[in-house]
Amino acid sequence: MTDDSRHRADNGKRVGVPDIPINDAEQDEKGLQVIDYARALAKFVRQTETPMTIGIQGDWGSGKT
Repeated sequence: MTDDSRHRADNGKRVGVPDIPINDAEQDEKGLQVIDYARALAKFVRQTETPMTIGIQGDWGSGKT
């Protein structure tokens, strides 16, 4: 289990989104809401012949990691 205290403000309220893997749709609804993109990318990777290159673009702080 991760240390959740580093994602809380002094008043105890959650701030930001913890950098942990999204394992299911319920977790994604509470976080970055990217499950549909992740599923589409996974499908693309499975169906595409290699070699392939994938680029992820977005503004600074938009959750590319």
